[in-house]
Amino acid sequence: MPAGSTEAAGSAADAAVDAGAAAADAGAQYAFVFPNLMLNAYGPWVDTNVVAPLTEDSCSVRFDWYLRQDRAGDASYVEQSLASSHEVGRRMV
Repeated sequence: MPAGSTEAAGSAADAAVDAGAAAADAGAQYAFVFPNLMLNAYGPWVDTNVVAPLTEDSCSVRFDWYLRQDRAGDASYVEQSLASSHEVGRRMV
C-alpha cells in the first residue's frame, strides 16, 4: 500500500531519525538495480528510490513507500516512520 510523505520539525525530527536508525540496525536490506533504482526493505516497510538526472551536476530522487497492510492502520507509527525517512533524505542534500 503506498504511503505519502510527512514533514517533521525540531526535536521530533531528531527522534524520528533515531527511530529510523534503530529500525535500520535491526536488519535493513538494500538492493541496487542498474542504472537508477534502489530498493530498501526494513521491518514492515519497503521503499523504492528512482534517481533521474536533471543536469550534469544534479539529480532528483523519487521516493515511494510501501507498508505491510497490518501496520497501515497505526497512524502514529506511519507518521513517525515517514518523518524519519524525510529527515534522513533532507540531511543528504
